[in-house]
Amino acid sequence: GGASTSSTIYSSDLQVEDVRFVYNSELTSVTADGKAMTKSDEGNVFSLTVDENYVGLPELKFTGRVVDQMQTIEWLNDGEWIDGRLQAKVTNYGENSSDHTDYIMELVRPAVTTLAYTPTFGAYGTTAGTNDTTFVNLPYGVTALPDINLTPASIHQKFDVQKNGRIVEVTVTAEDGTTRHDIYQFRNVLSSDATLAGLSAVGQTIAYEPTTTDYTVTAASLPAVSFAKNTIGQQVEMTESDDKVVLLVTAEDGTTQNTYTINFTPIIETTNALLLGISRNGEDLAGFSQSTFSYNEQESENVSFSKEFAADAVVETICDDSITIALSGDASNTYKIVYPKEASQNADLKDILVNGVHYSEYQPLVTEYTYETEDPVNVEFVLAEDVQTMSINILQSASA
Repeated sequence: GGASTSSTIYSSDLQVEDVRFVYNSELTSVTADGKAMTKSDEGNVFSLTVDENYVGLPELKFTGRVVDQMQTIEWLNDGEWIDGRLQAKVTNYGENSSDHTDYIMELVRPAVTTLAYTPTFGAYGTTAGTNDTTFVNLPYGVTALPDINLTPASIHQKFDVQKNGRIVEVTVTAEDGTTRHDIYQFRNVLSSDATLAGLSAVGQTIAYEPTTTDYTVTAASLPAVSFAKNTIGQQVEMTESDDKVVLLVTAEDGTTQNTYTINFTPIIETTNALLLGISRNGEDLAGFSQSTFSYNEQESENVSFSKEFAADAVVETICDDSITIALSGDASNTYKIVYPKEASQNADLKDILVNGVHYSEYQPLVTEYTYETEDPVNVEFVLAEDVQTMSINILQSASA
């Protein structure tokens, strides 16, 4: 007959009691500042190697096995780097906000060991001293300490600065804990600079150079000389003579000296004995010209004039009817102002004296007189003006 088949069907009942759901809290990847961190074989440490100058706390971003996870971050050691490591504890919670897994996030870099730094002290230089002491050289007279600036070789260095009078102590600590101690002592140094900062003469141009010590100026008279020191402690002795000015500069050290000499060449002026102008009572003389030497003007109480060359000698002569201004130097000229007067028409006598006594009969309008006497007489006729003239004609003999 035909083959026969048979099948067996098995069945069972599964009974589940006390069901408990587990929510996933696994992290699959983490980035720090956008860079992927490496997960350890154990799975609970993520690490990233960074540059030695890295500072601050990174921005962490997490990717979990499932969505809707939540994280808390706790930076260990208050966020400080310890032995080249910066660590954070991250607790990753599942969807139920209860199940969780703890992870360690670690940034690693080489610990910085350098103790080098660059100190600057304003504009002042330094001189190496003994042991850990360095001298900071201040100019003569400077008492205030300059600003101190310390530039580290690494941002992970720490500085401690202590000031005590003119001594400053600096302790620098590297990231690995090693230290360096330096002492800076501020002192005034007497400069040996005996050059001037500037040299000038009034009305003159001096192309001053500190290393050039001799100069020559040409002027009508010795000009006033001024100078500027290069250091406040310099001593400058200035001596003037008829043809030069000498400046002896002594440096702050009291021994280094420099001598600057300004030689003077006078300008020899040729004078012309001419006036620039004449004024009367504060007003310019009308029609004045340097080459016109004679003027007719009304009498003035106040006449002044100005010379073209101060070196010209002048003699002023004042008369009743004129003023004469005589100039002399390399040339000679004379200016004259004449006050013309109208001729007087007065022909009267001022008086007649007989034997020195006023003649009582005299009247200016009476021109004939009779004087009878047997004795000799002395008759005098007194003119009324100095410009009058008189002639006497005797009509009879003296004995008449």
